[in-house]
Amino acid sequence: TSQFLTRFQGNKKPGTNTMVRSRSWFVRAKLPPWRARLNHLVKHQAFDWVFCALILLNGLMVGAQTDYAARSHSAVTPMPFCVLDVLFCLSFTVELVLRVLVFRCGFFCQAGCAWD
Repeated sequence: TSQFLTRFQGNKKPGTNTMVRSRSWFVRAKLPPWRARLNHLVKHQAFDWVFCALILLNGLMVGAQTDYAARSHSAVTPMPFCVLDVLFCLSFTVELVLRVLVFRCGFFCQAGCAWD
């Protein structure tokens, strides 16, 4: 309970009677090991590069699928295209879930979020 109370007490500014919240209000307690590893993974530059490559591969796959549909005049999509569609969808869903787990509400309020 003392830890709970100290978060709400804040710090007094010298020479005033007003209370100011300390920066420790926004600092979380030590993360569990699994969450610390997840945090490190998602914030690593390689994570961004891997999903950037997946986005490019997905674009190439959509182009190849469109080209195949135009050349074959068939309404049936071949099984490899369907499997790849599902794999890309799952990988992008996993990426989104991992980013939301790490950044929480901040994921929706980041600087580059306006155009997403």
